[in-house]
Amino acid sequence: MKLYSADAAGELAQNVDLTIEQGSGGSFGSCSGFTPDATGNPIFTGTLATFAAHRDFATSVGTLTPTSAPTGKSYRFTYSPPGCRWDGAWHMVTASVGLAGMRLYLDGSPVAANSFVTTPAPVTPATGGWAGEI
Repeated sequence: MKLYSADAAGELAQNVDLTIEQGSGGSFGSCSGFTPDATGNPIFTGTLATFAAHRDFATSVGTLTPTSAPTGKSYRFTYSPPGCRWDGAWHMVTASVGLAGMRLYLDGSPVAANSFVTTPAPVTPATGGWAGEI
C-alpha cells in the first residue's frame, strides 16, 4: 500500500507536524499493539502541507511489495502543532478573533492563524465556547 493526499489547504496545514509510521499490529480504533517495521524509520515526517505534495501513486509514501500471499500493513499517524509541549506541565492556550482574524497562542506565542475569520461563531451553550477553523 502507498499513501498520498487529496488536499490539505489552509494556514493550519503548514503548522501541523505529521509523522507516518508503517508496521504491523494495532486495530481500526487504536494503535495499541502497533509495532513499527524493522527499520524503525517513519515513512514520512514533515508538515501536513508537505504531505499534501504527495498527490498521486508516483509521488506517494510507503512501500509496495507485490506478493502472491495476502499480507497486511498498519500505519500510525501522529500529529501535533509546532512547538507543542508534551512535558507534563500546565500550559496556557488562548484563542482570539477580531478584525485581524483568528489567532491561536500557546504560552503567549502565536502557533496558528486564519486571517479570513474575523467574527466568531455564536457561543455553543453546551460547551460555553465558539467554533472556528484555523
